[in-house]
Amino acid sequence: MAMEITLKIPEEIAAQARARGISVEAYIEEILARQTEASRAATPNGAQKEAVHEMLVFAQKNSVRLEGLSVKDLIHEGHRL
Repeated sequence: MAMEITLKIPEEIAAQARARGISVEAYIEEILARQTEASRAATPNGAQKEAVHEMLVFAQKNSVRLEGLSVKDLIHEGHRL
């Protein structure tokens, strides 16, 4: 589904489109496509989310203690300084 929007394009953008030999509309579509792709790449996929979840579960089940202190206790100790 496409959405149509009317925009005022700065001359600098229009000049860049002309320099590439394409219409302003095509140039804006390219920019939006690149930004969308970059956004998708930055968003963790299901496998990454699952791996993070498994690490958190493992850390909670296998809490390492240092003379009765957990890592969380040590972090909070550092915040007091």
